[in-house]
Amino acid sequence: MNAAIKVNEVKIKTNFTRILNDNKDLKKAELNLIKKLEQYTTSSFLKSVWIMDQNNTKIDAVRVSFKPLSEFGYNMKYLVKLYSIILLERGRTTIGQFPGHIKIFFIFLCAKNINLLQCDIKIFIIFQYWLDNDYNKLTNNTKKAIFATMLNFFDLMYGHDKISKIDGVKSVENPYKSDDSERFKVIEDLVLEKLDNYFMSVSIKVRFRIAYWLLRLYGVRPYDLCNYPLDCAKKLSHEIATLKHAVVKNAKSSKGIDYKLKYLNLNEPMQKMLYKLIIQQQEISRNLQKNAIKKNFLFTYKTKSKILYFDSQKIRQILRKANIELNIALDKRAIPRDFKKTAVTLRANDGWSSDQLKIFSNHDTYDSLDAYSRPSDIFMIDKQNEILQSEKKISDAYVFNGKIINNINSVLEEKILSNLRAHKIPDLGFCPDISHCGNHFECIDCDFLLPDAELKSYYLEQADRYLEIAEKQHELNDSTNARDSFHRASLFAQLFNKVINHKEK
Repeated sequence: MNAAIKVNEVKIKTNFTRILNDNKDLKKAELNLIKKLEQYTTSSFLKSVWIMDQNNTKIDAVRVSFKPLSEFGYNMKYLVKLYSIILLERGRTTIGQFPGHIKIFFIFLCAKNINLLQCDIKIFIIFQYWLDNDYNKLTNNTKKAIFATMLNFFDLMYGHDKISKIDGVKSVENPYKSDDSERFKVIEDLVLEKLDNYFMSVSIKVRFRIAYWLLRLYGVRPYDLCNYPLDCAKKLSHEIATLKHAVVKNAKSSKGIDYKLKYLNLNEPMQKMLYKLIIQQQEISRNLQKNAIKKNFLFTYKTKSKILYFDSQKIRQILRKANIELNIALDKRAIPRDFKKTAVTLRANDGWSSDQLKIFSNHDTYDSLDAYSRPSDIFMIDKQNEILQSEKKISDAYVFNGKIINNINSVLEEKILSNLRAHKIPDLGFCPDISHCGNHFECIDCDFLLPDAELKSYYLEQADRYLEIAEKQHELNDSTNARDSFHRASLFAQLFNKVINHKEK
């Protein structure tokens, strides 16, 4: 796990400028980048279609076609291929849509008789006007995606001598917002009831049932679902189990796979059922690990002579089959992303605050949250105030001198420690006021302990370590120490979740 996290942290820095600096020569930098393609596909770099290796942890697309770019000449297609490899190196799960996005930009350049070396910061204003007026057949969502791709293209390919160096491109704001949430719908109660009954049936394969209930109970995204770790569920007592959710970051953050720790109440029938199903699937997957290419993933299964893994297409097929067998009307059928919209909307209607919804849905921004749910029309002011009051204690734990302290950087750390009452606690985090400690220096159990982003991996290691200790103590009927170990595991898990759920504002 630690190795994977370190790899992803390295990958986030991958861009052409860095590769060029490492190689000191443009041609060597290109060849070094092309060599990296072998990690993801057996297809030659020169081919117009790459067949992606589905056994690779980060790849979900089966094929990537560069044929749409052929009309613009070899050099243009060559640059897009280099860009695509950089995306793979940064942990991008799919790259199939980007050649199509860039093709639209190349059409624009041809229409305006501009080449890539003539582009500057103003090109994006002209491009927006062209998209809205001269090429207005695209939806708002598509224009947003194309614009984001081109900003990223000029950012990551900065330094290549066939592309202009646009300083400040990272600060350019995407002018397009997501269309109102027409892409996804809230699933009707009657349809949910039918699907629930269908996936409770023991005649449905275990892996299919688990996939459904993770979608249903947690609004999990398909890409996240494909990457659940083999050890995602552990039992702590007859009442409590842990569930480690995979969180695959989007293209903007490009951080690969992260994890989020939650707890299952084994006295609640639905959660207990999900836990038992996961245990069954863990046993199936564990027996296949010896011959598995992609190790330690929950959704590993064998069909005939092949060992396979879930991908997003398989998840869509499961739901499509269920919709058809249940005779659900075409316009009411559920797709995987509908479950997330349903989960978020139900919680918004029940009075959850925007911050709570953002954390639940694993979104970095409120704009992306809007694609799934509008604020409820019947959202009551007193209910919101009640929630804000209940959150105040938690919020206070993140605030130092009026500033939110998460993903702390060196400048902010220096500012904190310039206060004589503050203190950095080795292997734990930051205390904003050591002189008024009311916890007798039991720092790990203090609500005001500020997490240190550099210790993210350590927090997760300690949570896992204390969970294992609690399991062993429980097996020995040492319930007192088992409870204590579980408590310490949950405290480290809270620190870990604070780091990944909040950003410095």
